[in-house]
Amino acid sequence: MASTSGRAELEEANRDALSTVAARFTLHLHPSKTQDIMEGVREQLNMGLMRYSEDLGGVLLAYRDERVTGSVARLHPYFPFLAVTVTATATLFCPRPGQRLVGRVVKVGSDYVGLLLLGVFNAAIGADRIRREFKCAPESGSWVSLKDATHRITVGSYVRFAVDSVVDHTSLFSIVGSLLEPGTGHENHRTVRAAAEAEAAERAAKAKAAAQQQQRQQKQRQRDANGVGDGGAGEERKHKDKGKEREKEKGKEREGKKDKPKHKEKKRKSHGGEDSGKKKKKKSE
Repeated sequence: MASTSGRAELEEANRDALSTVAARFTLHLHPSKTQDIMEGVREQLNMGLMRYSEDLGGVLLAYRDERVTGSVARLHPYFPFLAVTVTATATLFCPRPGQRLVGRVVKVGSDYVGLLLLGVFNAAIGADRIRREFKCAPESGSWVSLKDATHRITVGSYVRFAVDSVVDHTSLFSIVGSLLEPGTGHENHRTVRAAAEAEAAERAAKAKAAAQQQQRQQKQRQRDANGVGDGGAGEERKHKDKGKEREKEKGKEREGKKDKPKHKEKKRKSHGGEDSGKKKKKKSE
């Protein structure tokens, strides 16, 4: 039996192999489903549950928020089926090579260890994928570590292993695992627990770093947006100020042009006044 913390770690480890995506399906419905399109859609989607999908890149575990896009369905040219496009939020199981998963041992043989993941998916670890530290003990139905006899893998054990490859044939989905890497084995053994805790800490650190990076990028985008906005406003103000200055200069030029004739007239008048004064003086003389 796995401990409470072990089960939590098991769920956490296997959660990395789960993903939720926005999926798009093209389904072919029988004409009898035209009275209730959504019923036909759900029947088709249900047929794809627990099956590997190459288009989705994983096994479809569940779906929600399904809906038909568009109001027109294409008729198949050779069969009387209606092709409809459906979008839905899909939950997938998509383990990747190199990923660490935890499974429950359901069978132990002299040449392999069989496991079950999420209570559904099969995984097999061949003897050639088990490190030499372990040796099969047929009398006890277990694989025992030669370095530490307490590190024992038996039926019912929860084992942490590395994904070696994934078999995704149409009617068969299984995982080929490996115990060659350090930190793999019975999940409750201290070395495996230590490795699991280190991996969990590393995942948490990466998640924290990613979140901080995302926050920094978001702040940078906000600063850039604010900077562009202020810069744009500043440019507008500069253009307005330049326009005002040009208007002032033009106004001064106009005023200067108007003032120049007045000065001339005044001068003329003043000259004229002087002439008349001279003439008067001459008459008086």
